[in-house]
Amino acid sequence: MPSSNPPADFPGHRLPVQRRSRERVDRILASTRSLIEQQGSDHLKMREVARHAGIPIGSLYQYFADKGALIATLAQQYNALGRACTSAELAGVQVRADLPPALQRITDGFYKLYLEEPVMHDLWAATQTDKALQALETEDAEAHTHMLVDVLTRLYPEREPNQRQTAALLVMHLLATTVRLAITQDRPRGEALITTFKRSVLGEPLRALSEEP
Repeated sequence: MPSSNPPADFPGHRLPVQRRSRERVDRILASTRSLIEQQGSDHLKMREVARHAGIPIGSLYQYFADKGALIATLAQQYNALGRACTSAELAGVQVRADLPPALQRITDGFYKLYLEEPVMHDLWAATQTDKALQALETEDAEAHTHMLVDVLTRLYPEREPNQRQTAALLVMHLLATTVRLAITQDRPRGEALITTFKRSVLGEPLRALSEEP
């Protein structure tokens, strides 16, 4: 479960400094997660969040201006977990043979995270209907792509930058899309989708980079 402070770069919330304030924000976010899991983000109400967190509604508005700020903060926290997973796996890639297993582990890690934190799928769905939240989604996708581009630049220096960028963008987009599809299925079918993706789809953009120019 993501922890602690709301990120400072999204409008509509105030970054807490004192420990008591941080603890209150943690309680607010925990209540928000719980309510979204129960009823979905569409039905989330600020007054219900305050009641669930055991704080006055005025205190809630001191930290979060509206529902969008709450959802954005949770989304950013989960995005940070995903980027940490990607960064940790890619850090161990030294040669080309290391990359496919690392990407497979990233896929497994994302799938596990979505299963353990079902609120993530609801948060992602919420970002699709809000322009400010869409910007967070775009920023996160670009961060994952840039991490992979850095690795491909080391492994495939002979390739043009646009080829490496295209391969990285395609890999990360397909990975995220497959995981989000898999969690909408029952467990056996979801796992089958992940397995098929890792075996037959994930490596295609990388094989294209390995082909003779």
